[in-house]
Amino acid sequence: MGTVPGGSAREWALPRQVMSSRRGWARTHRPASVSTFVTFLALAAGALALRFELRFPKLAPADWRRVFAHLLVSALIIQFPMLSGMQLLLANDGRSWFALAAVGIALPAIAYLFLSSIWVLRLAQRLLPGVR
Repeated sequence: MGTVPGGSAREWALPRQVMSSRRGWARTHRPASVSTFVTFLALAAGALALRFELRFPKLAPADWRRVFAHLLVSALIIQFPMLSGMQLLLANDGRSWFALAAVGIALPAIAYLFLSSIWVLRLAQRLLPGVR
């Protein structure tokens, strides 16, 4: 690469904060911890499940057998296909594969588990008169 006034062309292409101090930038921009990421992933899945329940209340199963069938299927999805799909994607190195595994596989599976749990709570609320 050629040089430009004040440094190399590569340094001019980098953001100003990185140019000033690479070590300083690394200290101020740390990746999120695993516990923080999992907490926000669970909060996002819960928000999606609540939004789906509030937006489409007629899609909830009315029969208790179907409610518990959804709960069982969502638990099995969490246990088997989600874990094997995540391991398959994470076998490849790279942040894009991690993002695809988290948002494309884990988030929908956890949201479905939360949604089926909401359906169980709604069913219990319907079956127990006087409890609101």
